[in-house]
Amino acid sequence: MGLPFAEQFQQYCNDVKGLPVEKVAKIEKNPARSKHLETAKTTVLGVELDFVNLRSEEYAEDSRIPTQVEFGTPLQDAIRRDITINALFYNVHSRSVEDHTEKGLEDLINGTIRTPLPPRETFMDDPLRVIRCIRFASRFGFSFVEELQAAARDPEIQLALRTKISRERVGEELDKMMKGRDPLRAIQLIDELSLYTSIFHVPDDAAPAFSCPIASPHTYAYRPCTLFFRHPSSMIKLLYTDCTWRLR
Repeated sequence: MGLPFAEQFQQYCNDVKGLPVEKVAKIEKNPARSKHLETAKTTVLGVELDFVNLRSEEYAEDSRIPTQVEFGTPLQDAIRRDITINALFYNVHSRSVEDHTEKGLEDLINGTIRTPLPPRETFMDDPLRVIRCIRFASRFGFSFVEELQAAARDPEIQLALRTKISRERVGEELDKMMKGRDPLRAIQLIDELSLYTSIFHVPDDAAPAFSCPIASPHTYAYRPCTLFFRHPSSMIKLLYTDCTWRLR
């Protein structure tokens, strides 16, 4: 369904608006790579657009890969999002914003990070959402609701983050944080939510020791990288202080 709409969008932009739109690319569904629905993609005015159906998802307890994906209603699609401000829809017919969670617009105005469903349910379905919450909070300078903070500190959620999410996917989110608006705030939030050992978890089959030095003008200069994994709180403070020093 995404492809036909994308093709009509391309034709409308070209014929009616006179806007150059790149060729529409079709991305086939690929369940082996967690791609459960066909989507389409194109670029207009330098902005990359994805076209995808509204959907609902169900997850297994030991994986973030949905076990069942179906076409859904706007409400079903909205509540499966990570946070309410990412669940706002723009209706191209009425030219209005639709807030099916009934909290997204208010949270956007108040600078609040909140999950559409109870945070524990949202995080257990996909623990990566914990990290995404941190990324958006640091990007926009928003604050977490108390229930979200409690869920992020839940040992079961943190265990799921270590065991259900690939290190590559975690790395992608961290990379976006470090390239974002306020990477120092992201580091601070990781520390405040006691997420260091879950996010920087070293797999059991990885080498137990690291010998590369960490350059810093401070007390912990050139300590071995094992410190990075054995003393997370101290290392977070060191990194935060070091980054602040380098920005001066």
